[in-house]
Parts: sequence; structure tokens; C-alpha cells
Amino acid sequence: MTHGRGFFVLHELRLPAGDGVTRRRAAVRLAEMPHAQDEEVLPMLVSIDDHRDVACVRRVGVLPGSGDDAGTRIRHALTPGAESGGSPRYYKERAAAASQAGVRSYYRMAVTESGSNEEAAVNTLADAPALADAPAPPQRGDATGAGLLWIGTPVASAAGLLVITGHHDATGYGDADPGAWPLPTSRQLGVRIYEGGTT
Repeated sequence: MTHGRGFFVLHELRLPAGDGVTRRRAAVRLAEMPHAQDEEVLPMLVSIDDHRDVACVRRVGVLPGSGDDAGTRIRHALTPGAESGGSPRYYKERAAAASQAGVRSYYRMAVTESGSNEEAAVNTLADAPALADAPAPPQRGDATGAGLLWIGTPVASAAGLLVITGHHDATGYGDADPGAWPLPTSRQLGVRIYEGGTT
């Protein structure tokens, strides 16, 4: 995949059950799913509110057209019984930074359709360095850990935001316990929070 400005595609689905075995099986199937040449797919992300709700995020160089079969591939990977959470959501890449060392295995994602992307903020983010040129995000803990930061704004709306962070493991975050996160505030603001790598 080229490292120019691209797009993020968010697929949200619901598993038939929320137990650990079902989630691990789904995560393995998603990891083994055939990928298109020009896409990067993150490991399966699981809602911290309801472990039946999962998400898959793809980073692509070109906005998918009507013939894009990724939704079908993802549902097939998560069968049996995965339910679609609706049409995929498309985000313009506004910032993407990643260190080159190590392997990221733990991710967090926050996504919302609320809020407003002011023109000034959009222009500022549009000038952010692309993935190939960006310095690594600040690291906590093990200096050899790999970091990732993706920020996207909706293609078809002036409101909403997608933010994804990645690290070599959950210890890179000081508040790794989801029970300590400000969930009531997040719910009131319409923010859905997912994590991946702990299933």
C-alpha cells in the first residue's frame, strides 16, 4: 500500500454471543481473511460496553466503489451468525503516524457521529505528515514498543470522528482496565469505544 493520504473504512457487526471463545474464534477468522492488495486491516476490535459488538477497520489508498466486497468478506470471516451493524462508514485520513519498530498487538478506537469538524481544524489536520514521514507517537513503558495513531473524519458528514491508537501491548496505557474509563461521559457524548488485542 502506498503511504499517501488515504481512507479508513469502519465495519461494525454483532456476534451471536459475547463469550471469550466466540470472540477469539472470530478474531482468528478475521486475521485469516483474504485481503485486497491495497488495504491494511486491523485486528478485530471489541466494544467495552457489549462484547457481542465488534468492529473491523481497514485503511485503503482509494475510496472503495460500489463493487467493494470487503463487507461480505468480513461477514463471512466472522460467521456463523455475525449480524451487520449497517453500511460501512468511510473516513478521510487526516492524520496517520506509526513507528517502524516492533509489532502492535493492542488497539483502542473511539468513534462518534457527533461533534463538528471546524474548517480550521480540518485544514490543520490536512497538513499533518503522512504515515511515511510522521514521527512516532510518544511511547510509554518499553521503548521498543511500536505506536500508532490514526485520525479520520467522515467523508459524507461535517460531524464525527474516528481515532485509533495502537501499542505493542496494553501496558503502554496507564489505564488499561476498561472499568476505569469514563464510560458514562462517553455514552452521553455518543462515543463508542472499542479495544482489540485482549480477546
